[in-house]
Amino acid sequence: MDQLRKIVLDVEFLKWAVPLIGGIIAWFVNEGLKRREQRWELKRQACLQALEIVDAHFSHQSWSGAPIQAESQQKPDVASARDVYNKLCLSCKNGEVLREYKKCLGLLGKFDAGDIVDLRNAIRKELGFGGHFDVDRKRAWIARLNKPENKS
Repeated sequence: MDQLRKIVLDVEFLKWAVPLIGGIIAWFVNEGLKRREQRWELKRQACLQALEIVDAHFSHQSWSGAPIQAESQQKPDVASARDVYNKLCLSCKNGEVLREYKKCLGLLGKFDAGDIVDLRNAIRKELGFGGHFDVDRKRAWIARLNKPENKS
């Protein structure tokens, strides 16, 4: 009789213990996924801000054959560039995005508008969007928009 009682108690224990343990495991898995999503979003925002800083920086350069238009962005300030630098340092897994960001800002020597291709592709890789996408270095950055031709 004691054996039968023990088996019944074990079954009753399992009836409430298994769902409870399953719920706890599901909660931990869900929390881990939420944290991973939050980290990815922080990284994505840092990468987009890096592109904005580089874009504003490029808009204040003189590129051969492409005069700067009057409606270019405001020149980026050093504090904003450092803020993005810090965010990239904290959120990226490898140093490729940071290296390309510094290259585009001229911190590693000479740079040109085609360098943004390497930054974009490093960001694509870091965010898990795949490898190289745009490889056209000559028309990698839009310096001005052409006016439509008058066809009269």
